[in-house]
Amino acid sequence: MSLQPSSPPRLMVRTTDVDQTRQVFGKLYSKVALEPMVSLPFSYATQVLSFGSVHIATDEWTGGGQLAAPAIGDRYILSFPAEGVLEGTLRNEAFHGVPGQRGVVFSAQQPSTLTIGAQM
Repeated sequence: MSLQPSSPPRLMVRTTDVDQTRQVFGKLYSKVALEPMVSLPFSYATQVLSFGSVHIATDEWTGGGQLAAPAIGDRYILSFPAEGVLEGTLRNEAFHGVPGQRGVVFSAQQPSTLTIGAQM
C-alpha cells in the first residue's frame, strides 16, 4: 500500500517577526509563550505536508529561542531535530533530542517547555 499526500507541501510562513511566528505556531501546534534568543537574529519558517488528518511539518529556526506551552490540545506531536539542539521538559521530566538518534512525543493536554538551538 502506498501512502500519497493529499496535497503538495505548502509553505505556511517564512518570517523574522516574532509575533507572526507565535500566531502561526499557535495554529499549527499549540498556543505558546515564545522568547527568541536575544544575542542572535531571529527567523522562522515552516512547511506542511498532509496525509489526510496526519500532518508532517518541517520547522526552521534561526537564532533559536524558548517556548512554553500550557497544553497541546487534542493532538500528539512527534518532534525529531534534523540538526541543532532540542531540549526541554514534558510532564516535568527533562528530554533531549539528538539529530538522527532521539526525538520526543508531545502528548495532548500536557504542559511542556522547549529550548531550540540556534540552527534547528
